[in-house]
Amino acid sequence: MITIAQSLFEEGRSEAREEGVQEGFLEGLLSTLLRQGSRRFGPPSEQQVSKLNALTDTDQLDRMIDRVYDGQSWEEVLKAM
Repeated sequence: MITIAQSLFEEGRSEAREEGVQEGFLEGLLSTLLRQGSRRFGPPSEQQVSKLNALTDTDQLDRMIDRVYDGQSWEEVLKAM
């Protein structure tokens, strides 16, 4: 028989796992954006990196990655924010 405490513990573990997966996905998108953008435009400024590190929306990061291929500068990529 599962106790309430065990049930709550398992629920917490599941939520933490989901958050970890989401964080990992977000970090992967950001890494891709920085890598591809740096290859095309050179390294971003510290201010640009700060803006990028503050992003939490995976859809927005996807749009920005697409913009690396169409844009001419980091400024154009950041307009997708």
